[in-house]
Amino acid sequence: MNQAVVRAILAALLAMGACGSGPVRARQVVSVVVEAVPEGPASPSFSIHSDERQTFLLSLIQKDIPDPLPAPLAQPAGCNFGRRVTFRLADGRAVVYGPCRRPREIQRFADVVTIKWEQLEKAFGLSH
Repeated sequence: MNQAVVRAILAALLAMGACGSGPVRARQVVSVVVEAVPEGPASPSFSIHSDERQTFLLSLIQKDIPDPLPAPLAQPAGCNFGRRVTFRLADGRAVVYGPCRRPREIQRFADVVTIKWEQLEKAFGLSH
């Protein structure tokens, strides 16, 4: 089996909550970051603790998190440009989507979060 297939299978098992814990639910998410890869302007960042500069409370986007989280998609070889979405879970695990391919639900979520982030930046006078 090639590495891309193995990574896709492992990512799907993680997203489905392998080892009998069931699918990853939105309530397990403690932080979300949407970032440009390899780098770019400031990225949307939301956490249950918004004590860092330009990090907003997760409750602002909680209802937008897909529930359950879909399985991440395998990334093509050489994939190093695009937008990555990372969900950190209460148990320390991370579910990562992108940067080249994301499930439709995650793409929609990233678009909504980016719009909300821009609105918050404008409201609070923050800049990239």
